[in-house]
Amino acid sequence: AAFATDDWHNAYQLATSDDHPADHVRNKQMRTLVASTAFDELDPSRAIRRLYARDEFLELVRAVTNTTLHRLADPLGAASVNVFRDGWEHAWHYDESEVTVTLSLQTAESGGRFEFTERLRADAGDAAFDATAAVVSAHSAYDVAPAGRTETPAVRAAPFEPGALQIFAGKWSLHRVSPVRGLRLVAVFCFSRAPGFVNSPDVQRMFWGRAVGVG
Repeated sequence: AAFATDDWHNAYQLATSDDHPADHVRNKQMRTLVASTAFDELDPSRAIRRLYARDEFLELVRAVTNTTLHRLADPLGAASVNVFRDGWEHAWHYDESEVTVTLSLQTAESGGRFEFTERLRADAGDAAFDATAAVVSAHSAYDVAPAGRTETPAVRAAPFEPGALQIFAGKWSLHRVSPVRGLRLVAVFCFSRAPGFVNSPDVQRMFWGRAVGVG
């Protein structure tokens, strides 16, 4: 069974900062509606878990990204299956893991576009507030600050036919799933430069309804 999320978060999926006002992109709350089946709920004998465990798959992602990556140790978020129903969407955000791979399982009747920017953040210390705010303001119903400080970065939509495999740097590139009509299913595989990486408890609770450590 998939845990259904109807929650609000900022683009960085972080707790609110007292250093910025509520309408600043660092704090602006955006709504996400998605259901997700966690890694520990997926049958180890079925394709999603088996693919994630294959060394050939890991080596493919390493080769494409030219990065030494590791599978996550996260019992919930290492790999998962996301479900989007009518009217659901995943608001603009950055991921906690460096690289995410998605495998399209079912395309929505309409909408459900995976939209993304080129890399906006130079590193973990770079929040790219101006560029992030420009994208959110131009490509959603949310008006965020700071406004008008930079040209809006280009936003692209990736192909999402069933079987399409996407490899992207979700920690550095802003992305979202636009509102869905129908049913959209996608498998999500996460990788990190650091071995043993686990998503934060806040992110675990948001997407899987519980926080689980390692061990």
